[in-house]
Amino acid sequence: LLTICGREGWFPHLGPCLHASIVKNPEFFEPVDPDITRNALVVWNSLLALYVRRGMLADALKLFDEMPMTDNISQNTVFNGFLKNREIESGFVLLKRMLKSGGFDQATLTIVLSVCDVPEFCLVTKMIHALAILSGYDKEISVGNTLVTSYFKCGCSVSGRRVFDEMAQRNVITWTAVISGLIQNELHDDGLRLFSLMRSGLIHPNSVTYLSALAACSGSQRIMEGQQIHALLWKLGIESELCIESVLMDMYSKCGGIEDAWKIFESTEEIDEVSMTVMLVGLAQNGCEEEAIQFFIRMLEAGVEIDANVVAAVLGV
Repeated sequence: LLTICGREGWFPHLGPCLHASIVKNPEFFEPVDPDITRNALVVWNSLLALYVRRGMLADALKLFDEMPMTDNISQNTVFNGFLKNREIESGFVLLKRMLKSGGFDQATLTIVLSVCDVPEFCLVTKMIHALAILSGYDKEISVGNTLVTSYFKCGCSVSGRRVFDEMAQRNVITWTAVISGLIQNELHDDGLRLFSLMRSGLIHPNSVTYLSALAACSGSQRIMEGQQIHALLWKLGIESELCIESVLMDMYSKCGGIEDAWKIFESTEEIDEVSMTVMLVGLAQNGCEEEAIQFFIRMLEAGVEIDANVVAAVLGV
């Protein structure tokens, strides 16, 4: 009922009633024997998650403090709610409580690292990294992956690469995180070298990895490597995915291959605003002024929403 209540939007009507029913029947929802405790904890955590999903964080924290039993799931639910709603200060107050009580796990660490996405959080990332080492959770692949992502998002590319190099286990998420991170930090050649190393191993790239590699080709204007990746995508049968087509057009445009970009655009089965914007910017950047203006008129006729990138491209021709 609690799950349905949250999904179907019935919380304003049923939520308080279900909460009251749980409180009024303590014999079923308090730690009396192991079997009841396990089942009761599931109910309490479901109620807690319901308040968090509704954004009622003050009520969620009050419920958490009044619950007759809690576990790491309870704590992580409230903690995640604070951070997802960018109530960082309240979230870190709760984290301090969790650390004092020893009630944290690898999920706690990945939750806090997920908000470390700007340079100002580099020190926090390093502190959580130290905590992961002390607690032994640095060996967990999920923690390692999140550390790599956080370090690169914070601009600490050296630390991100070091974590990657020291990881005993890696999966496609690990490789994609470090390749994407290198490219986000404009280390395009390093990203391409690592992509090549990944392809020579046992872990195969996914669509996101290929998108990152194409972005590296765009950033370093390596059209030959871009063509090789294009051929791989064709061989794998994923060349025609809309997001990949847009990135391919962008890569060819930035590498001076505007004709190839245009061929991809013309062969695209489903044209969207992103692909049209990429094509317009590509035409403008490659000195095709007349074609860019005609294409802009085509976009207006198609009812495409004009954003800052489109305006900048048109003003530049």
